[in-house]
Amino acid sequence: MIDIKNITKSFGSLQVLKGIDLHIDKGEVVSIVGPSGAGKTTLLQIIGTLDKPDTGSVCVDSIYTFTLSRKTLADFRNRHLGFVFQFHQLLPEFTAIENIMIPAYIAGTSNKAAKERAKELLQFMGLTDRANHKPNELSGGEKQRIAVARALVNSPAVILADEPSGSLDTKNKEELHQLFFDLRDKYGQTFVIVTHDEGLASITDRTIHMRDGLLDTPVISTFLADTETPSTPLNSLAL
Repeated sequence: MIDIKNITKSFGSLQVLKGIDLHIDKGEVVSIVGPSGAGKTTLLQIIGTLDKPDTGSVCVDSIYTFTLSRKTLADFRNRHLGFVFQFHQLLPEFTAIENIMIPAYIAGTSNKAAKERAKELLQFMGLTDRANHKPNELSGGEKQRIAVARALVNSPAVILADEPSGSLDTKNKEELHQLFFDLRDKYGQTFVIVTHDEGLASITDRTIHMRDGLLDTPVISTFLADTETPSTPLNSLAL
């Protein structure tokens, strides 16, 4: 699903990523943890095609993303990747359902189809009665669920989340964390989540540790342990 080879990235004289090799399987819920400055968010942005590496390659859903033209890459990002950030980033002038529909409009989806998909997601998240509320009329947990629905509206292969529960209280954190697994089970997405939340990291299929721009001690995926023996040697996964 996601194959990353020899990714390096520097900002001026500061090398943030120092040669990352990583494989993530379809349907995995993976957390990336580590101290501040380890390179977690930079890696997530490169996987999400929001930034380019200095060296290396990223293959998502069989597409080598950085071989694409700018226009084709933008279209790939819209259709194949969904993003969830620490703060919901909803547009305040639009209702919940309108916020969810925006990526679908960008993809050229008809108004009818976009609205039906948004309604489906609202129902799944138990927010049907909040469809016509604007962000300032929603709780923190509701706003973040709407943000997740927006990330899902185009049925992307991968959801990338950067501290998605960082602004939520304990109850809403737990509900959001469970939502990721419910969504994986229903829609089959792969989740890559940067987090400092130990509770979230402890329940993901695999926890990837980063330190000083490198992957720290590798952890073999419990997701793989529950499946047939992979054709790729385990020592080439997440190392």
